[in-house]
Amino acid sequence: DADLAAVRRFSASVRDRLHQGQEVFAECRGADAIAHTLKALCQAQHRVAEVEFQWAEVAGRAAPRPNDRDASTEHDDLKLSVLHVRARAAEPWSEFNDIDFKASDLLFVKSSTEVKQLAWAVSVQARKRGAVSLHAFSDNVGAMSVAAKALATLPRLTGGERVVCVPSLGWATPAGGAA
Repeated sequence: DADLAAVRRFSASVRDRLHQGQEVFAECRGADAIAHTLKALCQAQHRVAEVEFQWAEVAGRAAPRPNDRDASTEHDDLKLSVLHVRARAAEPWSEFNDIDFKASDLLFVKSSTEVKQLAWAVSVQARKRGAVSLHAFSDNVGAMSVAAKALATLPRLTGGERVVCVPSLGWATPAGGAA
């Protein structure tokens, strides 16, 4: 678990960079990192954060098992799948909140939702309606992770079809007040 002070510094850094018009890049390893990143992006002031997820492979090491006496090189040089997150400031929150989300289908995400099935459902609904709404409770780290992984998986299933999202906590105004 990340300590609360580090999470607050990360969130403030994300908000500041988006506010200055800079793109934000993050590499997420695990559900907690994905959830912290999504929550930070939801707190963008004045403008929404438009986000794209991609799978990437990085070199890494597996954590040694508790009873593994010889953890020297057995777990070295693994290829780990991580989530790359790219975000930029987009339209003002007021424009985003004017979107008629009833025109798009609602897909509810739980921690038990299958990533690949959700990715296909997003693809179908986005093609059919031009948009789709994914909903996950912000305190359900597993569900938030599944949603992000599905969005990263979609291009692999569809031959490169890209999808961007706008994370939102469902507030009528941004976290800091009026837009």
